[in-house]
Amino acid sequence: MAVFTCFGGFGENSSARKKGNKKERLPLGLKFSHGVGHIYNDLTANAWFSYLIIFLTKVAGLSNAYAGLVILIGQITDATCTPFSGFLNDRAVNRYGRRKTWHLAGTLCSTVAFPLLFSRCIGCSDSSEIVKLAYYSVCGCILQFGWGCVQVSHLSLIPEISKSASERVELNAIR
Repeated sequence: MAVFTCFGGFGENSSARKKGNKKERLPLGLKFSHGVGHIYNDLTANAWFSYLIIFLTKVAGLSNAYAGLVILIGQITDATCTPFSGFLNDRAVNRYGRRKTWHLAGTLCSTVAFPLLFSRCIGCSDSSEIVKLAYYSVCGCILQFGWGCVQVSHLSLIPEISKSASERVELNAIR
């Protein structure tokens, strides 16, 4: 059994780890911080799926087909970049921790791309619809890349900070 304890308690009842007679639990502040850390990602996703088509057609002036194409390009970017982000997330080595670096990178990408995506195309007032399509597609790709980085890094923090299955369930429920 001593060999398996280096793998995070494999082979022992990790939910029954005790500190004296009291079970070790994650502090309430850490649980709260973890839950709050995912709000930005959820708000971004809700705006993407709920309001982007309306914005692109009514405010930006794209046709329905081009607005749908922007969403499709963004979703394809998300589908291809999220596994790539997860792969790199697991292999990152630096002094800040492998998860925090990708979380920060994704947050920065989303923070830059989100307001650009939901504003009129900068310098495109007299441009063709193809130029607007390219602008909003690039912004959507950056947003979806950032969203995937935050999603993967945030969810992969759960098994690293929790000691028991019940805490992992609780952290997933809180977010």
